[in-house]
Amino acid sequence: MNKCIKLLSLIILSLSVYFIYLNTENKVLNILVIGDNYSQGINSYGIKEYSYIDYTLEELETNKEIKLKKYITKEQSITNTLNYIKLTSDIKGYLKDAHILILNIGYNDLIYKLSIKEYNQTNNNIYNEISNDYNNLLQEIRKYYKRE
Repeated sequence: MNKCIKLLSLIILSLSVYFIYLNTENKVLNILVIGDNYSQGINSYGIKEYSYIDYTLEELETNKEIKLKKYITKEQSITNTLNYIKLTSDIKGYLKDAHILILNIGYNDLIYKLSIKEYNQTNNNIYNEISNDYNNLLQEIRKYYKRE
């Protein structure tokens, strides 16, 4: 099941990147990546491997110049990202200019909440809280990132 979800996510990501690429008329393709260690391809042993960002860039065989901007920190959480977007003008500008936005966030939130005893009683609390935080983050991102 988990492998199917990863494969489906990769296919959707690849197709979305391809369609955005087709619709981009500039000679520069701006890509913004917001995420945690998983975005960098860091495995569970702390070793950097081939990430899905590397794979995406490889699939974008283009004659356009690619400007890649990364906002990736080791233990990034949804609320930290939301607060950073609200308080920092740089990332707002990157969101406005980005043709492609790759958002990979929430894994650290899930691991943290699963480790807290009070959440271990009901998984619905974890799902609801992470879902609400994620929806708030997406709402804030949509204020600046206008691409579809």
